[in-house]
Amino acid sequence: MQSPLSDETLREIRSRGLSVLQNHRGDYLVLKPFRTEGNAIPGRQAWFRNEAGEQEFSDAPAVEVRPADNEWEMRVREWVRGPGPGDFERRITSEQSLVSELETYFFAPNPEFSAALEARQRRSQQG
Repeated sequence: MQSPLSDETLREIRSRGLSVLQNHRGDYLVLKPFRTEGNAIPGRQAWFRNEAGEQEFSDAPAVEVRPADNEWEMRVREWVRGPGPGDFERRITSEQSLVSELETYFFAPNPEFSAALEARQRRSQQG
């Protein structure tokens, strides 16, 4: 089994205002709290309990990060029977690359987030 993310990597991710939660299997969920500037889907409020045990909400899809054969698997799955617009899965070879990919997803223009945002806007217009 692959080692968990290093403390340094976790600190680096959290220093960007992201929350990182770990489950009993060693998988991670990375969330962007509403209070953190960055990519957001207007009207989205997914509640979660942060590292301090406080409830807050995210205005962006959560990213799952899990160990996979000496790599990291990073994925977003928002659509039932997906993949749907904005859903993706990719393999990351290093923790530093993972931090960079998370930064891009949550804070920079990127096709995956744009697709999720456009799908949400279409659904809102349809009523």
